[in-house]
Amino acid sequence: MSESSGVSDLIGLLNDESARPDERDDAAIDLGKSDDPVALEALITFARRSDQDDMLIGSCGESIAQIWERQGAIYDPVLVESLAAPAAREVRGWFGR
Repeated sequence: MSESSGVSDLIGLLNDESARPDERDDAAIDLGKSDDPVALEALITFARRSDQDDMLIGSCGESIAQIWERQGAIYDPVLVESLAAPAAREVRGWFGR
């Protein structure tokens, strides 16, 4: 399986509200290990949703931070403030903000 199809499968699982919460959380964590820009985009999109479980949103935030750190990205406070509170807390905490 290529990374692209693996990322697509993980995004599908993350967004599948009928999947078990632990499976969705694992998908969020695994997406944080990918350098595919589609993974980061999906994590950001999901992390902006306030209608999901706080733990899941927080895992998305942690994965966003891991990708940014690995890629040497510059901390983006405007983007971070657009995230739901649990994700924003994780990103700020990762970068000591």
